[in-house]
Amino acid sequence: MSGVELIDGKKDGVLRTYYTSGELRSEKTFVRGLLQGEENTYFRNGTYQQTITYKDHKKNGPARIYYPTEIMKVEMNFKDDLQDGITKYFYENGEPKAEISFKEGEKNGPAKAFYTSGEMKVEEKNVEGKIEGTKTTFYMSGAIKGIWEYKMGVLHGQSKFFYENGKLLGLKDYNNGKDHGETKIYFKNGKLKEVIKYDNGTKIGVQKIYNVDGSLKKEVVHGGEDTQVEIETTLLQFESSSISSIKKLEKEQLMSKRSNKISPSNAILFFLVIVAILFMIYIYMIDYLI
Repeated sequence: MSGVELIDGKKDGVLRTYYTSGELRSEKTFVRGLLQGEENTYFRNGTYQQTITYKDHKKNGPARIYYPTEIMKVEMNFKDDLQDGITKYFYENGEPKAEISFKEGEKNGPAKAFYTSGEMKVEEKNVEGKIEGTKTTFYMSGAIKGIWEYKMGVLHGQSKFFYENGKLLGLKDYNNGKDHGETKIYFKNGKLKEVIKYDNGTKIGVQKIYNVDGSLKKEVVHGGEDTQVEIETTLLQFESSSISSIKKLEKEQLMSKRSNKISPSNAILFFLVIVAILFMIYIYMIDYLI
């Protein structure tokens, strides 16, 4: 620490700090107790780590943050301690990572994000810190990946998604941030893959799932948050019902065969009845002869 003196109890001069190994770590200037001008911090190798501009003890003006390689990491601007203007972010290779507009500390205006190769990744607009309107995402090739619709920071309306070849991948409806309405998903060949219906975030109705050739694969019935019954295709339903009918017939036939057979207990009873009848005839014959 050096270069600072107290004037009327207030710091005045340049304040410096050092690493334990002796290298300069930071320096900032006080004028009658208030930070003024640039505050700089350094890596051990002596290169800038960050620099911030002050006016009357508040961040005012440009500020920069660096990688140890001296490549800029963030470039921003402040007004009365709040981010204001365009803030730029960079990858370690120096390529732009993002550009975001700020006003009075909140995201306000256009915002963009980029791939490490420099191609656009995301493009959106913010109003008072919230995404508003259309947000577009891109593949590295530059093709559109998704078009999202926002209202006051939440998804609202229909969003669209695309394969990299430009063909439609899906459509999804939102209402105040929740899935609402119909969601459709498509195969790369353009045929429908799946249809799902939502009511304020809850799946409802019949969810239809298709094979890549367009034939129905299966259906799932949603009855609300706690009910979900899976139904196979019409063909499988027919096969299942046929199998059930056959099994029912086989069971009825077996029961019929069993009912036609004389059980051992019934056979014994029948034998006893015959014996009793013969015994009565025998007694009658004896009485007749006497």
